[in-house]
Amino acid sequence: MDMKTRVRTVAYAVFMTAFSSTAAVNNLDAPYRAERVRLPRTRYEFQIIDPADTGSAIYRRFCDKGEFHPQEADTAGVHVLPITDYPNPATTVYDVVPRGRARSQLLDAVRYNMLRRANVDMDSVAGGLSRLGLLGRILQPSINVVVYFADGGHVALALGNTTALVFELDETSARDSHGNTVPVLREQIATGKWTFDFHGPGNPRDAGHLRDQLRFLGVDIDRLPPDAAGYTCGVISGADTLSCGVH
Repeated sequence: MDMKTRVRTVAYAVFMTAFSSTAAVNNLDAPYRAERVRLPRTRYEFQIIDPADTGSAIYRRFCDKGEFHPQEADTAGVHVLPITDYPNPATTVYDVVPRGRARSQLLDAVRYNMLRRANVDMDSVAGGLSRLGLLGRILQPSINVVVYFADGGHVALALGNTTALVFELDETSARDSHGNTVPVLREQIATGKWTFDFHGPGNPRDAGHLRDQLRFLGVDIDRLPPDAAGYTCGVISGADTLSCGVH
């Protein structure tokens, strides 16, 4: 072995020893660094409140001597946190179901405002997990958020499977103030019978908004009486047409 070859061999051995030592240190340090990444709880709930609607039951439930406080924790230890500065407190589930400005506004408000009220900084969590590399992807938190609207409707959000920890709307979770499940996709209506009922208390605009949503999904509602407060929708037997009828 000549001198140049011997030098290259020794240098390579030194490099590999150093690389192996560094990798070992990093592997040993990974659990320690993981402990320093604060993973949030799995569930958070928020109530949008119209501060001008002082006569509403929701306002009175959260307001005490002019201050707004979280509702008592449920059996899972989750508090419902009041949100009094939402840009448009009259927003309903029907506004955020379509993809558009209202949905984007809600997703941004949850990440950059509401969760910070719960001492959760999603950017810091995402950055901490990113620095952990593969271990960070394994530790990716599963965070569910429920947002209650001022009229009584609600919708759930969950983290998408991305390293940026972006929230997405749970398309099976939308409920209006009358308790009706709001279909988001045409395929949902095609899977079975859907019953809607607008009797009892709730936002009087729900009925009209749902009809608009059904039309948007291509559902035939022409046979429904204008004042129908209860009806069923689904696939007509033997056809691909989606239609509604009074039950």
